[in-house]
Amino acid sequence: MNNHKRLSKITLIIIHILILALAVLIVILPFAVQWYAETMGRSSKLATVIMLTCYPCSPFAAYALLCLRKFIINISKGEFFITKNFTCLNAVAICCLIAGIIMAFAGTQYMPFYISAGAAIFCSLIILVCKSVLLAITNQKEDIKENTKE
Repeated sequence: MNNHKRLSKITLIIIHILILALAVLIVILPFAVQWYAETMGRSSKLATVIMLTCYPCSPFAAYALLCLRKFIINISKGEFFITKNFTCLNAVAICCLIAGIIMAFAGTQYMPFYISAGAAIFCSLIILVCKSVLLAITNQKEDIKENTKE
């Protein structure tokens, strides 16, 4: 089996686990946050801030995971340089950026959200750079094909 196919299968398994974990988190979040606030002696305001941050971020996380899943499926089929992949990468980057902005606003109420916001925005930047590199490679391949036809 090709190395990229094996890695694609492992990545798909991880993505499916993350989708399941996100679904479970959405359901148990109010209980888990309330338990955390009570156990750590935090105010109930913290529980509200965490829920008001996590719930708006969850649709973007879900959409990013689904786009990433679609991207990995295309890669496992051997479809590396296709428009769908660039669209998926762009969607994942935008979702990370939006979640990062949401968490940055929440950081005014709970400082650790600044760290999460920075990580999400940095991931968005890395994905956009990788997308740009893949797009440049695709353009070079097309230029080489056009030059060899002449």
